[in-house]
Amino acid sequence: MAPDERLSWPRTIGVGMQHVIAMFGATLLVPTLTGFPVNTTLLFSGLGTMAFLLITRNRLPSYLGSSFAFIAPLTA
Repeated sequence: MAPDERLSWPRTIGVGMQHVIAMFGATLLVPTLTGFPVNTTLLFSGLGTMAFLLITRNRLPSYLGSSFAFIAPLTA
């Protein structure tokens, strides 16, 4: 697929819902496990995503959220 090509609306909605479900766990569960405020995590993941989309001019859709990779160093 070329950078200027787009998916059809039904496929876009389907992939978007899959992305929301996949990121929901990390975005809410990681802050809960580490003791960080969930509201702050949601705010900064949203701001980071908007900045990323502006920088890439929306050519590379992505969502920037928290990761389970940070749990092990925080517990060590």
